[in-house]
Amino acid sequence: MPGRDLEDPVLSDDERRRINQERPEAPLALGRDRPRDVVRALRACVARLRGRLTASYSSFDLRNLSQAGEPSPSPFLLDLYRQTAGAPEADYGSLAASLPDAHGFVPKSDDALDDTEWWLAKLRGEGSVGRHGEDLVRGLYPWLEDGHAATTARESAEFTIWDGWISSGTPELDPRRGRAPISASRIQELARCPFAYFVKRVLRVEPPEETESDPTRWLDPLGEGSLLHEVFRVFFERIDEAGEKPAAARHGKLMTQVAEERIAAWRERIAPRSELAFSAQRENILFACRTLLALEEESCREVSPRFYEIPFGLPRPRFAEGSVASPDPVEIEADPDAQFLLRGSIDRVDEAADGSFHVWDYKTGGTWGVREGMGLKGGRHIQPALYAFAFEALLARAGRPGRVSRSGYVFPGWKGEGQRFLTRLDRAETREVLGSLFDLLASGLFPHALSEDDCKNCDFADICGGARRAAERAQAKLAQSANPVLAAFRNIHAEEPD
Repeated sequence: MPGRDLEDPVLSDDERRRINQERPEAPLALGRDRPRDVVRALRACVARLRGRLTASYSSFDLRNLSQAGEPSPSPFLLDLYRQTAGAPEADYGSLAASLPDAHGFVPKSDDALDDTEWWLAKLRGEGSVGRHGEDLVRGLYPWLEDGHAATTARESAEFTIWDGWISSGTPELDPRRGRAPISASRIQELARCPFAYFVKRVLRVEPPEETESDPTRWLDPLGEGSLLHEVFRVFFERIDEAGEKPAAARHGKLMTQVAEERIAAWRERIAPRSELAFSAQRENILFACRTLLALEEESCREVSPRFYEIPFGLPRPRFAEGSVASPDPVEIEADPDAQFLLRGSIDRVDEAADGSFHVWDYKTGGTWGVREGMGLKGGRHIQPALYAFAFEALLARAGRPGRVSRSGYVFPGWKGEGQRFLTRLDRAETREVLGSLFDLLASGLFPHALSEDDCKNCDFADICGGARRAAERAQAKLAQSANPVLAAFRNIHAEEPD
């Protein structure tokens, strides 16, 4: 029967058309015909009814309470009205005028089942509670009073404790004062949105766990990135042992072999949900490997890869022979009189003909927000600079002093299209940005990000009541604040001109 497989997502409309040409006696329904078929089925159902029918619709969008509105009734309800009213040309305006008042969750006070319903009825306008009703409710329900105080404070012009201010200060969080090492990624979290950093790192609020994984993926982005890092490290170590530089024609088979070995090892640990998901991601991984090899053949004509996966300050790190890796974190200058401890892992370092070094970090995602020669973007892209200075410290620690002349990102995946971006290395700028960010930590100030672009993929967006509104509110508050720490953050957080 046509339409029985309407919910089947496996076959595309093109495939269904080809099947229908070969089997016209039992045609498959097309996805584009679904709305028409649903309406036809609904009409047939209603036509079979006997007696009186009451049709209604929700005048309040219950599917999205955070952006609730008043949805319109379906065209089917309009058709019913046209038939019963004998007005075939009637529009939605005529339908709305004919309907009685909407019924909702707020009853009359005499019908209230509990205190909440009674108060809702009174606050709706029934009785003598009047304009002081909200004050009465907040007096009886302290938590509502607290929420009202927080909302009022957030909507004010002042930067308050409800905007992310611990009035007693938090000097213990300042990396310059303690000796606990911090990672570049955590500093970038702080730079992107201090408020999200406060929720995650200070209050230690955990976002809800994802109950469903993407059925189209074998590995999540973090897992895919880790696998690719392993492939790149093993590949470069093998050709380095042979005294060779990467060349697509000579090393293509080796790169594929290494990739297949690591893919098989990961598959043993993490079983794919389907062969389709596995095959698609395997192709993405092999594409990234081919892209990197072609990219590095061109790049390595002027430089020589020297070090791969260089950990420092990490537990149980892997140390390659001749590496400058270290179990201890490195000391980075935050200002002329203060240092902090940095931990992390540098993906790769090349040596140039002049004896200087180039530090690279692999990024397996897209290039959004990254451009050639960019600065630190208020610390949101401070990692290349920190890793450049960290590598110089590691060289000095190993008794092999050297200078880093370049540092940046390499994007080998299909989203990054093999692009490479250098970051501007400026110690004075780095110290200024670090000082401004660490001053926030010492002062207990955690403002919201000033740009809604920094809220993409944030686990705590719902807490802020909407990225755009929160960013606009933060901009207004910081623009009027006389606090020098907030003013410094506002200055470094401003977008750099293209």
